[in-house]
Amino acid sequence: MTATITNSNVRLLAALVDSNDEEESEYRFLVDEEHVKYVTVDPVVFPKNGRTFAPVLIPMLPPFPPGNWNEGHISKDPLTQHPAFSLVTHGDFLESEIPGPTGGSTISI
Repeated sequence: MTATITNSNVRLLAALVDSNDEEESEYRFLVDEEHVKYVTVDPVVFPKNGRTFAPVLIPMLPPFPPGNWNEGHISKDPLTQHPAFSLVTHGDFLESEIPGPTGGSTISI
């Protein structure tokens, strides 16, 4: 049995993080070697010691949502307390809430 590595198609291009972990962190990722994605992350979602080191950060990220989106936001899921994409902005600047783990509910920021 072969284990699938989550986000193996994601590469960290740039990171701007608050060393005090009081402000959102901003990241730029390259997905599938062709799609640039801008992702903001709420404070305290990831441990301070791995937020800028790609081999530590990328496995901690939730799976990237499929589709044509440019900007995403990661928050802690209110039910599981795990990192989750809570919002994405598509190329046409339409925002979409990502369905929550309970099925019909949504996680909004």
